[in-house]
Amino acid sequence: MKDVAAIADMTMPEVNAEYAHVFEVADWADFLALKPQDITLIASDIRPLGDAYFHVAIMKIKVDDNVDAITRYCFYVLRRRVVMAGCYVEASLYPIYTSQFEATTSSLRPW
Repeated sequence: MKDVAAIADMTMPEVNAEYAHVFEVADWADFLALKPQDITLIASDIRPLGDAYFHVAIMKIKVDDNVDAITRYCFYVLRRRVVMAGCYVEASLYPIYTSQFEATTSSLRPW
């Protein structure tokens, strides 16, 4: 969990107005401080949970010129904070860890 100054004074309806949409490459790049050209979005989804939204993504991220990683991210943007879980593995190994990544990130709760 991380406190985020930019949303510190926002109400939950304001947070939802800003973040309650399925993230595209540009959104993920901005949120994760990455370059859009270094992201290949495989899947991106949003699921309601109470008065918050659960963002889920699987993406390939360029680590360097020779290595790509597959990541699975899940997060909630709440008042004052972001609750986030992420799993990373070299792209060629992702099939081995798919079920573990799903179980880990799906267990994340905002409280």
